[in-house]
Amino acid sequence: MTSDSSDGGGPDETPASAQETGSPAPTASDVSELESLRAENERLRQEVEAADGDHKKGHGDPRKRRRRLSITLAVFTAILLPLSITTLWTKNLLLNTDKYVETVSPLASDPAIQSAVATGLTSQVIEALDLETFVEDLLPEEAQPLAGFIAVGGDNLVATLADKAVKSEQFETVWVEANRAAHEKLVVLLTGGSTDLVGTAGGEVTLSLEALLDTVLGGVEDFTGIDLAGLVPGGVIESEFVLFQSEELADIQTAVKWFDRIAWFLVIAFVACLLGAIFLAEDRRLGVRRGGIALVASTIVTLIGLAFVRDIYSNGTFENLEAALNAFDIVTNFLRMSLRAVLAFGVVFITGAWLFGPSAAALKVRGWGQLAVNAADETAGGRDLGPVPRFLDDHRTPITWSVVALGVAWLLLLDHPTGLTVLGIALLCGVVIGAITLVAGLATQAAEAEPADATVGASADVKDPAEA
Repeated sequence: MTSDSSDGGGPDETPASAQETGSPAPTASDVSELESLRAENERLRQEVEAADGDHKKGHGDPRKRRRRLSITLAVFTAILLPLSITTLWTKNLLLNTDKYVETVSPLASDPAIQSAVATGLTSQVIEALDLETFVEDLLPEEAQPLAGFIAVGGDNLVATLADKAVKSEQFETVWVEANRAAHEKLVVLLTGGSTDLVGTAGGEVTLSLEALLDTVLGGVEDFTGIDLAGLVPGGVIESEFVLFQSEELADIQTAVKWFDRIAWFLVIAFVACLLGAIFLAEDRRLGVRRGGIALVASTIVTLIGLAFVRDIYSNGTFENLEAALNAFDIVTNFLRMSLRAVLAFGVVFITGAWLFGPSAAALKVRGWGQLAVNAADETAGGRDLGPVPRFLDDHRTPITWSVVALGVAWLLLLDHPTGLTVLGIALLCGVVIGAITLVAGLATQAAEAEPADATVGASADVKDPAEA
């Protein structure tokens, strides 16, 4: 019987090599065909990239747009930072009586300022009393040559009493009460007005010390029995102490008005630009880094500028330069502390962005964290640690952000956070987040180990057919 070769049942023409289990070695023609396919694939890829590039040029690359927007907002953040902090500092001096008094109270205990006040009081009293003439009128004619020596003793007594008065608790009380009473009208003062206790004229800000002057004159009367206050005509002794002296006071007053009007706008704009630079960036980590760089750079420049302002201020004409510079340092202390705190914030931002970056050093640091998780897992020995690790693992992101929010809220509740305070709170938050990551990592590894354990157990339960 003949075979049905017409139905494909003829001899098998399949090469024997195709029936083998191993792959045949490629021939020269196969290699040539593979190279041509690769070249064709590369050509097509380049055409696709060129077409995609033309599309992006026509409609804009969203990633590049977000990058440019983030950089622009970071620049605005750096510009608005000194303006917003200076405005807040000014508002605290203007509109918050407690903070204003807290700012100027240390002036009363500064030795240089005490010395300047005592010298001013002594000069005013001696000039108004003219003790030598007063003593000459009291002495007989033959004893009048001694009037000069007696007057010198009286002058020394006035100086001693004035020095004692400014170093007493009463002086600090008078200083605080006078500033507190004047603060309610301080806005009027800095816009060119005046009050009963504080005045401005000729580029000077003065504080009335009439109560302290009465104390000095009363002390002289108690010591000598002479009513000096009754001998001095009203208004002869000037009981005003110059707090600040500047030819640019009118410009400062104008600036204070504008600061008061735009204070909250600047603060809101600063915060909005900082958040925009972070959350509108093409990559959140890069946005955090840009925000940190903006904070650090702007703060350093502002601190340098403040030092230049102090240097210019020191070139003014002062009877007591040391007292004037001490007053400047004390009044601007809160401003410097705020700038240092913001500088610490910037350092934290930059460090965090680096820590989660792709650099070899950052990967090594993160690797240490994984080693800690592995060590803790080995210590646990596969024991069930309860629901806490699983809960932390399931809610790791919201819990982490909650820790960050609590740290920020803590800083906002502090009256005067310093740079060290910011770094300390940031370090504490980092430790807490690290502990959360460690415990949550145990749950992750336990979950990954469960399928493997189940597979091993199932394979152990299956018996070898040969044994059966």
